[in-house]
Order: sequence, then structure tokens, then C-alpha cells
Amino acid sequence: MNALKNLTEQQRNFIANFDYEKLGRAIMGSVLGSAMAGHTTVAATAERYFKGSMEAEFIADIFKLKRTDAICDKWFGSRYNASVIAAHSMPSLATKKPSSK
Repeated sequence: MNALKNLTEQQRNFIANFDYEKLGRAIMGSVLGSAMAGHTTVAATAERYFKGSMEAEFIADIFKLKRTDAICDKWFGSRYNASVIAAHSMPSLATKKPSSK
């Protein structure tokens, strides 16, 4: 993935160690934990309790930051970088070329 541009050390670490299975468990746990805690939304659970791991913080940011560009900028350096990663890690999405926006 030499095409990735302007990454911080945290972003490089997140991308290098991205674990879909761990992320899936964290998403499932957020829904179950939200139900158990009696929260109205999963977002409330994520913002209140998701700290300590990259996956947990990533999920919390999905709720907190809301906009795709904000999430991509924080975690992948840019929307372009996120698109390049998607094309490499999710071949079914590779039919579209990454936008340079």
C-alpha cells in the first residue's frame, strides 16, 4: 500500500494492525452492552465507555464524528487513503477508483 499519503504514526499503526474480527466483536459488544446498560442509543454507550483500544475508539468516533471525511482524516489520513485501503482489503469494492477529494 505504497499509495498511502501523509500518515501519522497512529494512523500507520491502526492500518497495520486492523483486525476485522476484533472490530466485529467490539461492534457486537457495543450493542449488547448498550442493551444491558439501558442506554437509548449505542452511540451513548460508545461515547461513554469505548476507550483503551484502537477498535473501541474507532467505533466511538464513527458515532461522534459522524461525517465520513472526518473519520477518514482521523483514522486513515484522508478519504483517498481510506479508498485505497478499501480497494486492497475489500476486493468487491474495488470496482470504483478512489476519489482524490
